[in-house]
Amino acid sequence: MSELPIGWAYCSISEICLVNPKHSPKEERSQIVSFVPMSAVSEVSGAICAPEERKLEEIWKGYTHFQNGDVIFAKITPCMENGKIAIAENLINGLACGSTEFHVLRPELGVSGKLIWYFLRQASFREEAEPHMTGAVGQRRVPKDYLASHQYPLAPSTEQARIVEKLDLLFLHLQRAREELQKVQALNTNRSEQTKLLNNLEKAILNKAFQGNLVAQNPEDESASALLERIRQEREAQAPKRRAPRKKRAVGHA
Repeated sequence: MSELPIGWAYCSISEICLVNPKHSPKEERSQIVSFVPMSAVSEVSGAICAPEERKLEEIWKGYTHFQNGDVIFAKITPCMENGKIAIAENLINGLACGSTEFHVLRPELGVSGKLIWYFLRQASFREEAEPHMTGAVGQRRVPKDYLASHQYPLAPSTEQARIVEKLDLLFLHLQRAREELQKVQALNTNRSEQTKLLNNLEKAILNKAFQGNLVAQNPEDESASALLERIRQEREAQAPKRRAPRKKRAVGHA
């Protein structure tokens, strides 16, 4: 792993995200929510397109749960290799269920889901994940543990926001360049070379972003280590509630 700037820290994805969380059992089951099959995630834009509407009670069981702000990651071949990864946004009532072939990452407070999305969308990440897939040919999947334990270069919260702002701008320019290339493809015999150039530029931009070289660091920013410690403490504070024993039912006597 490359050396990170002062204030950054490597961590596992599970240290900064809940992995495959479920909806609260207190959710109103009769409400309408979004339903997201695999076909509703664009491998080109990395966005959810045309989700369906369903009653939550109809899709509660047998599907993957997620909510606004979560990152969904297609774990099965060839969807994983093709980049079917999206941020859950504009969901009906903020909730969704979807294909069982998604892993779900729910970023903790202070962690940018958009930046995690950029990280997972890197071709290099998916190429690295491919050899770790398990299962039969045609049904191979990225294991939950691989995704959860993967090392992530965590920047300070405020720097994450600056990186995302810069990436959004640069990727907008890249998208416009690709659209212009599409318009002139019939006249352009070097289109494949130009496409390769744009892909290499995208890779270089993301490399700079996750090595801490895309935006300037601010020594006044709270460090990533401090952010990780706060997340750890908040999780510990929540743990007793999650581990609270169920009340035993009274046993009747004949």
